Amino acid sequence: MIRQLVALPSLGQRGIIVSLEGGYNPSATADGLEACLRCMLCAGAAGVSHDVQQKRASVKRETAISLRAALQCQSRYWPCLTGWQSIVVAGVRLGDLLFPLVLQCAQHLPCWCGLGSEPDHSNDWEALPESFLAQSALTQLADVDADSTPEKLAERCVARFLGGGMPRTASDFSVVSRRLADTRGGLGTVLAVQVRCDQGAKREAIVKLLVTPQDPVDESDAKVRESFRAEMEFYTRGTAQRLAAAGAFCPNLLHTTCESSLSVLCLSLLPGSRQTQRLTRQQLLAALHWLARLHSLFWGERADEQVALGGLHAHGCFWDHGRTTTECGKDLAGWERRLTMAGRAIDMRLKADVFQAICHGDAKPDNMMFWAEGEGVAVAVCDFEHAGKAQHMKDVAYCMLSAGALGESAAEQDAYLQQYLELLLPLLPPGPEGAPTLTQIRTAYSLCICDFARWMCARGWSKEERAVFEEPCVAVLGAIDGGVALSSEGDYVAAVFAAFPPC
Repeated sequence: MIRQLVALPSLGQRGIIVSLEGGYNPSATADGLEACLRCMLCAGAAGVSHDVQQKRASVKRETAISLRAALQCQSRYWPCLTGWQSIVVAGVRLGDLLFPLVLQCAQHLPCWCGLGSEPDHSNDWEALPESFLAQSALTQLADVDADSTPEKLAERCVARFLGGGMPRTASDFSVVSRRLADTRGGLGTVLAVQVRCDQGAKREAIVKLLVTPQDPVDESDAKVRESFRAEMEFYTRGTAQRLAAAGAFCPNLLHTTCESSLSVLCLSLLPGSRQTQRLTRQQLLAALHWLARLHSLFWGERADEQVALGGLHAHGCFWDHGRTTTECGKDLAGWERRLTMAGRAIDMRLKADVFQAICHGDAKPDNMMFWAEGEGVAVAVCDFEHAGKAQHMKDVAYCMLSAGALGESAAEQDAYLQQYLELLLPLLPPGPEGAPTLTQIRTAYSLCICDFARWMCARGWSKEERAVFEEPCVAVLGAIDGGVALSSEGDYVAAVFAAFPPC
């Protein structure tokens, strides 16, 4: 497409701005950037193989459905799009479709894009109705599920709202919605839907939507679908209710739909507010107490039983070594290379530990809501896409890291570990696993920090992030390899298990 745009005198003389969205796959981003630059420098699209172009050339059925629905919705505000939805069919070449479509739209863009002469404010996003963006996200699903408008979803939630305090005599309901975020690489949307009744009462729900192919070919799409379905299973199998009964507050399930390519999850709105800055000491202790309740509820054999029921990940946490791709030591040196070489061994050691539990898998402040309760702080946690079985300290390490505690002194971090253990011990059920000691907690914490650092290092971290991890990682690696890189990953397996025997 860029090669065709460059060939147009009216565009080539004014310059072209290229924006590459994403970054989830650094290799793909680099390849795309290189191909774009080659085209803009009139060097052709060398480097992008013919096979790759052919593989990505045709529009899939799901893509055609989304494009038609989007064009139908947008044509109300962009008259130049009228009629395009009728020619979007599966199998058409994507370039043949999008290139003329982009040119047609370009003629109607405001002058700040370098196209056209006078701005047409009727097409500015800011001039659209406030609810348009939220409505359009659901309107695009019309060909997939005609019952997925905010109004229809809200109607399905009303019965639960009545049980939650909305007057049962209410007969007239109105619905408003707003988009909160786009997630999962653009495949998902999160909305807030509010239901108001004629007697003045109102209730809000959080609606999560995901549209993916039923049998996704792309690996990242498949992982997104798997994670969303895992969260749906977390609610439909009653795990959330068990957590709430144990005092670990989380959203209630209001409605769920799971069809060929559409997944919908409607949840109750949590009280409180998010902490945008680093957590206070009280908030972090509240979060650790919540995690202790979760871990103790599904401790040891109970974690295996919960995974066996279906839905939850056999290996929880989004940075799990088996669920991510790490090229061992590539283009790295020093302790970072040693860390990536030891990554698989550390993962094996953590999975061999007897103290396994169901972990949240993404226990960061963004997924927590805090509110004052007496003289203390209460917390509720959401987003269970990565929940599954793991060494319980992976949750604690990531929570403390996300809260900013890794930047505190070793003594302060150790104090948090002691308090987590004090919160956990009274909650643990009797079983063959027993209870961890403080020494075992400290060891697992150090290994979990290295485990997460391995993921951070592989995806590319900043100098500041690298500095935070360097001291704890170098200390653990020194105990494993004595400060000198071993010859292979296999050597690290033996060294890790010798330095840190499993519990």
